[in-house]
Amino acid sequence: MYPRSAPDPRHLVTMDSHPVPAPRLPGEE
Repeated sequence: MYPRSAPDPRHLVTMDSHPVPAPRLPGEE
């Protein structure tokens, strides 16, 4: 389905599990 040279989509999902407008956690501002 995906070229071997392409990174695993599941790995990308793991790294980008947090959306850009992520909820701010206490003390993480």
